[in-house]
Amino acid sequence: MSDTYATAFKLLTLGFSVIPSGGGDKGKAPIVNWTKYQSNKPTEDDLERWERELQPKLWGIVTGAISGAVVIDTDTAEVKALMGNTKPHVIPPRKGGHYYSKHPGYPVKTIAGLLPGLDIRADGGFVNIVGRNSVTGGEYKVVELPTGDNLIP
Repeated sequence: MSDTYATAFKLLTLGFSVIPSGGGDKGKAPIVNWTKYQSNKPTEDDLERWERELQPKLWGIVTGAISGAVVIDTDTAEVKALMGNTKPHVIPPRKGGHYYSKHPGYPVKTIAGLLPGLDIRADGGFVNIVGRNSVTGGEYKVVELPTGDNLIP
């Protein structure tokens, strides 16, 4: 079992809707049809089967109410600086960060390009969290697992 899979499994046990990723021309898209995982979390058996059959190098989570999380996705060092001293939960391959906040319990729209280099990943959204991009090889590093105690209020 890889460390990447172990982290994905831990995220599932923490309540996140975890799916395998690394597809598409940019190497960071889900590699399963993830529509159903926006309303139903995968099972431990699903994760084990995906690991065995697909061997993903990258895992992501469906954001929003299903995972209880809204993610502020900064793509540049300049936008990351707007977060001040707040530390990202995940460092993506580029110079930004992923900051996890608790989902408020009412619909929150995913907005790509809210500002240049700033996306909000919420209901209907997806974000990569751990592993390597299959095209660029860039690594998503978990700095701190996003749990109830360390989410941005």
